[in-house]
Parts: sequence; C-alpha cells; structure tokens
Amino acid sequence: MEHAWDPLLAACQEMARARGIPQILSLWQPISGLDPLAVLARQLGSLPPSHSLGYCYLSHPTQGKRVRVLGWGSLRQLDLSGKGRFEAARAFVQGLQPHVHSAPGSPPESPRSQQERPLCFCRFGFAPNSGGGAALVLPRWQLLK
Repeated sequence: MEHAWDPLLAACQEMARARGIPQILSLWQPISGLDPLAVLARQLGSLPPSHSLGYCYLSHPTQGKRVRVLGWGSLRQLDLSGKGRFEAARAFVQGLQPHVHSAPGSPPESPRSQQERPLCFCRFGFAPNSGGGAALVLPRWQLLK
C-alpha cells in the first residue's frame, strides 16, 4: 500500500546515500485527545523493572495556551561539560539542521502543525562543572499537545 509520505521517504534515503550521513525525517500526525503524561505512564508501565526509559517532558504556557511536549528515546545525544558547553550545544543543534527534514503539511489532509520540526531537549547546570553535567537530546519520538 502506498502512503503519501513514500516519495519524501525515498528522497531522504537518496539524500542520505548521496551525503554519506544519516538524515532525520520528521513526520507528524494529528491525534486528538492524547495526553502526553498518560502516554508516558503507559510507556513506563510497559517496561520490565530492570529497564529504564529515557524521556523528557516540558510544559509551559505560551500565547494563552499550555504547550506540553513529551520526548522519549534518543536519536542523537551530546553530553556536555566545562565552560564551552553552551557553544558546543549551539554547534550540535546547528550541525543537525541541514540533516533534519520535515514533511510540509504532512499528512496532506491535515492542517499545518505549530511544530513540524523536532525539538532538542537540554539539561544544563548553571556552574560549568556542576553535578549531573549537561546533555542535549534529540528524542526519537515526540508528542506535542
């Protein structure tokens, strides 16, 4: 069965072969009534006790609405420390940009999303050598509400 995204997937695969580096394709699908925290609880509940799930969650008000984003898994990650950690984080995100592609208006029958490109999540300590270090993660899966 052919899907509307098939030509975009094929173009991304060809680009990866031509550039010799993996490409990241962001596809989105509207799903009504899905609560990011309920999805997280289900993901965590389905894991064996010895396994952990790397996840990120963000909730913040913007333009009179509450935006909630759940990310889990790790497609790319950079661990950071020291005084140059902010510059390294910026270089990491800028280095990803040419390799991240989003399907404009995908799926074709849906309205455009407010967030079609994937988000990177970050954790920074305020002191250069603070405990816990710093990390920047591009999650494999993201759910935005």
